[in-house]
Amino acid sequence: MDYRIVYKNFSDQLPAGITLRGEGLIPKQQFYFSRLALLEALSHQFPESKWPACQNLSFDYLSVEGRPDALVSLAHTKDLAIALAASAPPYLSVGIDLEKKNRVVKEGAHRHYLNQKDDPILFERPLLGWTLKEAAFKALDPIKKQFTATEVLVLKDLWVNGDRFGLNDEVIGLVYIEELLEDYWVAVATIPYRQ
Repeated sequence: MDYRIVYKNFSDQLPAGITLRGEGLIPKQQFYFSRLALLEALSHQFPESKWPACQNLSFDYLSVEGRPDALVSLAHTKDLAIALAASAPPYLSVGIDLEKKNRVVKEGAHRHYLNQKDDPILFERPLLGWTLKEAAFKALDPIKKQFTATEVLVLKDLWVNGDRFGLNDEVIGLVYIEELLEDYWVAVATIPYRQ
């Protein structure tokens, strides 16, 4: 694995002197602690690099500004943030998702994100399907033009089967899911460089 994952629990207080945009404590915590996790992940993945303070860290949907070799993905719940930092190459893109295991998925909601090519187990465990699809979507969406002419991509366009995900009949990348702190699902999706 040529990537690093770091998670941070939200604390009740933000450090003194930290000013963040946004309203309310939870959005500010999500912003701050997801970037704090990202900064730590980047520092482990790229130990030779100097990174700005987490509130000044600038990145787009895929990579750190000015560092196309530093791929990133963030996710959070109301009390936990997680970040993924990876190297390009070997990856073209990465995605991560985080969900509480006790999150209730409405009856029939899977119709909006699962399709007939998805692994049958995901229909029995729709939260797993959601989490895997979110990670795969985060990996694919920023580079979708390399794989499809579709302007707008939705979760139902993707399929997840076993440890692979793709579009139509093409396998695009790998995806896996694991438990974190007994209460969370974490899904990671990777798209390798193609020759």
